[in-house]
Amino acid sequence: MARRPATTDSKSFGVAFGAAVRARRDKKGWTAQRLAEVSGLSVDGVRRIEVGRVTDPGIQTVNKIATALTTTVDALLRATREGES
Repeated sequence: MARRPATTDSKSFGVAFGAAVRARRDKKGWTAQRLAEVSGLSVDGVRRIEVGRVTDPGIQTVNKIATALTTTVDALLRATREGES
């Protein structure tokens, strides 16, 4: 299945979401490897999210990250929006 090209809005969301994930991971003192282990995602997947290369993460991915970081999807998305302003 071909992916649609990322728009400017989705790119900025990806960057802001990645920054929010990285900030929460850093706050816990975790490596990308540790987040990957706890969330069940690949290390490459975590890194791609954190640098903003994933512009439209699925809800299951967002939920896995939020759960691993002991936060809620809502709180993680709120941190994303605050990072964009």
